[in-house]
Amino acid sequence: MIKWRYPVRFSTLLALAALLVLCAACEGGTSGSATGSRQRCSSTFREGQCSGSFKTLSGTYSVDVENDSVVSKAEVEVQASVESGALRVYIKTPDDETQSVDVPAGGSATLTGLAKGMGDGFFVYFEAVEGQVQGVQYEIAYQVP
Repeated sequence: MIKWRYPVRFSTLLALAALLVLCAACEGGTSGSATGSRQRCSSTFREGQCSGSFKTLSGTYSVDVENDSVVSKAEVEVQASVESGALRVYIKTPDDETQSVDVPAGGSATLTGLAKGMGDGFFVYFEAVEGQVQGVQYEIAYQVP
C-alpha cells in the first residue's frame, strides 16, 4: 500500500496542473485546421501588410502577424472572402473584447479595428461558423498608432 506523506500538497499540485491545462486550452490560438495555407507579409518599422489563403478551413485558425513594433496595439483592416461556407473573422481588442465580421458564402467583408498587441505582433482569427469553409482569401493591413 502506498502511503502519501503529504496528501494535501499532492492534491493541490494535481488541481493546479489541471487548471493550467484548462487555461491553456481557453487562451486563443488555433483550435481548428487549415489546408493549403499560404501567406506573404511585408512590413516597415510601424506598418505592414499580409495576404494569404486557405483551401479549406474547419474550426478556428489564427494567423500570427509579426512585427516587433506592435507591443500593445495595432490599427488593423482585414478584407476576407470565401467561396463556400460561412466564415467569421475576428480580432481581440486591447481591452480583451472581440471584434468580428461575418463573411457569407460566396461573399466578402471587411473588418476594421484595434487589435491587441502581443509583444511582437497580433493575431487575426478565422472561424468556420458551421462545419468547413473553402476558398478563403484575405488581406491584412496594419499600422502602429
